[in-house]
Amino acid sequence: MNKVIGVILIAVGIILMVWWGFTYSQKDKAAKTLQVVDDSGKSNNWLPYTGAFFLAGGLTIMVMSKKDDKIW
Repeated sequence: MNKVIGVILIAVGIILMVWWGFTYSQKDKAAKTLQVVDDSGKSNNWLPYTGAFFLAGGLTIMVMSKKDDKIW
């Protein structure tokens, strides 16, 4: 079970290191009633080394787990 958690943390760490965040746009109800177009995008970003922490944690769990523990 620990190796599964380790693999998941490693995968999440790699994904977080590649994609540092995402941008989305949100329509406001006031803008809909006033017929005003507001296309300002909001972004959700995290620090680049957050993925490195997940990756290091996953590797640590993988190394510290029992050797006879199966991955799947």
